[in-house]
Order: sequence, then structure tokens, then C-alpha cells
Amino acid sequence: MCHDDGRQLHITFTIHHHREKIRIISARDMHLKGKVSWEGDLDEMRKGRGR
Repeated sequence: MCHDDGRQLHITFTIHHHREKIRIISARDMHLKGKVSWEGDLDEMRKGRGR
């Protein structure tokens, strides 16, 4: 997820299907390692390969 000011955020959440709700557990700035992994995943999805 990208914040309005350009920061990339790591969001951890759970989905409660029986209540149709999403519960946010954590939201924080993404570490460099996470950013690199995310960028790689996006490149793979754009190429149609996904993980």
C-alpha cells in the first residue's frame, strides 16, 4: 500500500468472513527489504507470472 505522501506501508490484517469485516492488526512504514520484495512481486505480476 502506498500512502498519499509516497511512503510504502506494510498492513497486516485479518478477514472475518462470517461478519464481513476486515480487522487491521498493524500498519507501519515498510522496511527496505519489504520494498524490494514488493517491487519484485509487482514486476512478476506485470509479466503475468505471479508467485
